[in-house]
Amino acid sequence: MKTYEEYNIAKIIKTLTIIIIIILIFYGITILLTQNKTTKKENNLSTEIQYDEILIGSIYNQNQDEYYVLVQLTDDYSALYETSYNYQQNNDIKLYTATLDNTMNKKYYGDVSNFENKFPTFKQSTLIKIKNDTIVEHYEGVTEILKILGE
Repeated sequence: MKTYEEYNIAKIIKTLTIIIIIILIFYGITILLTQNKTTKKENNLSTEIQYDEILIGSIYNQNQDEYYVLVQLTDDYSALYETSYNYQQNNDIKLYTATLDNTMNKKYYGDVSNFENKFPTFKQSTLIKIKNDTIVEHYEGVTEILKILGE
């Protein structure tokens, strides 16, 4: 027959074993959940964040002192895409794009282009060069834009 001390020691060992098993189970679950979150984060990081398209209302809020903004109509997108992409890959002066058909940009689309106001209005696709928060050059129409970006 077991003594009282042997019975207590056996009870303590069983209790400790159960506690250790529970801790190991929770540890394993935590490791599995952490690995899944890490994998999901890595997948999300592979999605590229695009900062090259801006709103016309923020054309003067860019980090560079000198840059281009290609303001384009959706109809001209396919004609300008390849040239603007190649320009961005091969030149030091940053090129941003803004789509006139975007809901937030529609107020800058008009019957006449005007570059005298703080925020210009555009009649057609236009390439503007901004230097020190001032529009220093502008080129209107797909043909003119392709000449400048193709240089």
